Amino acid sequence: MANSASDAGNKEKEIRTKLINDGMVDIIISVGPNMFMNATLSCTLWFFDKGKKSTDRQNKILFINAQDIFTPIDRAHNTWTDEQIQEIADIVRRYRKEDNKKPYADIKGRCKAVDLETIKANDYSLNPGRYVEIEEKELSNIDFEARMTELMTEFTTLTEESHELEKKL
Repeated sequence: MANSASDAGNKEKEIRTKLINDGMVDIIISVGPNMFMNATLSCTLWFFDKGKKSTDRQNKILFINAQDIFTPIDRAHNTWTDEQIQEIADIVRRYRKEDNKKPYADIKGRCKAVDLETIKANDYSLNPGRYVEIEEKELSNIDFEARMTELMTEFTTLTEESHELEKKL
């Protein structure tokens, strides 16, 4: 679904509310851009499970942020490798307690199991960005000014070479 369906109001919110209250929504995966041949925007995959009502997942929804999991095919298309699909599937299997995998645990920046009360408090939003915490990345020790000077010098040299090649052509 389009990302807007995760947060939209009016009829979309009514439908979302009913699906959540009926215990149908099991997993929401946020996907990066260019994953489909005719759509460039990122989207959200919704997985439903009528059978979760009789499990310990009945009052939870798993949110997975897979926006950074993809392999570029070309400028306008991305795909998933088998290993990337397996990475996402392993999170789901642990959450569902399938295949005797190691126990599920939230992974900062990747996934979080959220109880329905929290979702209701967030106005029935199913936007993974609301629940999956952002992973803090360590800043490198590179001197920014020195690196920018180095890159600018390289850019200037390449530009001059480009102009010389253009003149020869």
